[in-house]
Amino acid sequence: MSLLALLRHRVLSAAASAVLLGVPLQVSAAERYPAQPVKIVVPFAAGGSIDFVARVAAKELSAALGQSFVVENRTGASGKIGVVSVKQALPDGYTLLLGTGLTHGINPALLEDLGYDPVKDFIPSVHFASNKINFMVRSELPAKSLREMVDLIRSKPGQLSFGTGGSGTANHMMAVVFLAQAGLAADAATAVPYRGEAPAFADLIGGRVQFMIASGNKAHVDNGTLRVLATTGRTLSLLYPDIPTTTELGFDDVYYLGWYGLMAPINTPPEIVQALNEASTKFLARDDVRKILNDGGMEPVGGSIESFKKLIADDAAHWQRVAKQYKLSEQK
Repeated sequence: MSLLALLRHRVLSAAASAVLLGVPLQVSAAERYPAQPVKIVVPFAAGGSIDFVARVAAKELSAALGQSFVVENRTGASGKIGVVSVKQALPDGYTLLLGTGLTHGINPALLEDLGYDPVKDFIPSVHFASNKINFMVRSELPAKSLREMVDLIRSKPGQLSFGTGGSGTANHMMAVVFLAQAGLAADAATAVPYRGEAPAFADLIGGRVQFMIASGNKAHVDNGTLRVLATTGRTLSLLYPDIPTTTELGFDDVYYLGWYGLMAPINTPPEIVQALNEASTKFLARDDVRKILNDGGMEPVGGSIESFKKLIADDAAHWQRVAKQYKLSEQK
């Protein structure tokens, strides 16, 4: 019997016993969870890849657990504002965080006054999805490979621009590392920051910036608007299996695994955390949900709480090394 089924069984058993004995019914918050709508805080703007994952998850969790799961976008300070708001929430399972590699990997490596401890202040529940972000260029650019892109930037110093979801975001930091590994000056291409990945990507499509390292939308690659020169994983992307990785092209540190997962404030009852994990892992295994996520550029994951904890720890260690080696805090 799953934990979720066990919780419901306990509630029914308690109710039956109370009726027979004529005593008031008393059940714990965990046993009746969720008894009211649940808020999932997304610490970035609506419309981006993070928001997309959160809304798929909210819809499926609502159906699975019989209560509304509502997405709330709380933007600002590279995700810090939204994350801190969840840290300060009651640990009752009704305010959750859509955590990411930015909030729990990059930010801790770059920000001194973070305002939260990514390990001590949150309990990981479920790893929803991952994506290997892509080095994308406008299709009219002559560069057909990453090496050709390096040559193009070198031939036009300061003339090409790249979009970012904001200062210090993965889009920004990966471009900084790329320029450094390519032996180019930090100002060889111009960073154009936006308030979130979605508006930056819109300007890439519209031609106002020439390249971007981001998750993007496969439809714009399929229709010829954009070209993918490389993906940022250690292994080939399921979405672009014919595109080489930055690792195999010699840009080992231009690496980013975008991960997206549900987290709860520390001291949230473990039964609630586990129930959320079980419900999510079930819907992430369904073909229809997997297709929705794939179409949005995501690879569904699921799995245990322990495997999610390990991912977070490994990612944090990677960013601590890269941030120190490339002095990324000075590039923000």
